[in-house]
Amino acid sequence: MNGCGACVKRVGAGFILTAILHVAHAQVPPSAGPAPGAGAPQCLAGVARLYRDSALSFSCREEITTRSIRKKDYAFRYVYVFDDRRGFMDHRTRPWDRKGREVDPGKYPIPQFLRQAYSWAFLFDAAAAGQHRFERTGEAEVLGRPAVRLRFEPADEAAIGSQSWFGTAWIDRETCQILKVEAQKPEHHARQMEFEAEVSLAAAYRESNSRRIFLIERVTTEFTVVKNGMRFPGRVEIDLTRYVIPGEGRTQAFRTEHIYNVEQVYSDYQFFSVRTAEEIRAFGKPFD
Repeated sequence: MNGCGACVKRVGAGFILTAILHVAHAQVPPSAGPAPGAGAPQCLAGVARLYRDSALSFSCREEITTRSIRKKDYAFRYVYVFDDRRGFMDHRTRPWDRKGREVDPGKYPIPQFLRQAYSWAFLFDAAAAGQHRFERTGEAEVLGRPAVRLRFEPADEAAIGSQSWFGTAWIDRETCQILKVEAQKPEHHARQMEFEAEVSLAAAYRESNSRRIFLIERVTTEFTVVKNGMRFPGRVEIDLTRYVIPGEGRTQAFRTEHIYNVEQVYSDYQFFSVRTAEEIRAFGKPFD
C-alpha cells in the first residue's frame, strides 16, 4: 500500500487492493493523541495508534490462494516494521529465499489482494478524521467475543475517492480491538444497492423484462491472532461475483457466477517487538 490510499491498481495480469487510509501516518508519532474519525468511539483512536508504533515489529507467513479457472497457491513471508522517521517499511519475501529478496505479489497472477490487512484500524485514525462517518447498529458475538457492530460510509459522498469504503466493523466490546471487517469500495456498494433494488422490483412483479448483470466485490478481514491482547489479521477473503437477472419475462430472480475468490491466510507470527499487555490495555479501553 504505497501511499495511494485504499485504491485498486492494475498490475500485470491482476489488481492490487492497496493501502487503506495510509496517508500521513508516518508523520504522526504514536505518542500523539489523535481524535477519532467522525463519529467513531474514542477508544478506537488508541487502537489505530498501536499499528503506527515503533515498538511494534513482526513477521508472519502469508498464504494467498486464488480460485477462478483453477486454484493456485502462493506463499510469502511478510515483515512489518514502522519507523518514526521513515514510516512503514513492510515488505514480502519468498519463504525459501535465504537471501531475503523483496518480492511484490502484484507481479504474480493474483487477481486481487489486500496489501496491508491490518490497515482497517486507520479508518478510525486522526489522519482519516472526517473521511468516514460511523453508526452503531447493534451487538453480536464474533470470533467468540461480545462485539459492537459499527457501520461506516464516506462522510461526504461528493468527495468519494480512492480511500472511501462502505462496510461494517465488529469491535470487541471489552478491549475495543477490531474483530472483523466487511467492506466494499463505493462502485461495488452502488452496484450492490442497485442489484438489490432490481431483485426487489422483480419479486414484486414476479418477473423482470430486462436482463441485468452486476459485478460485485466484497472484502472480509478477520483479526483472529492475539498477542498481549492486541489483535492481528488471520484471514482475508476477497470475492468477486457476477449476479445475472435473466429478464425476458423469466420468473427466476437471479443467478450467481463466481469470477474469482482470493483468500489470504496469516500464520506463524514472530514478534520481534511488541508492547506489553498492560500498555495495550491502556491504548484500547472498553467500548464507549
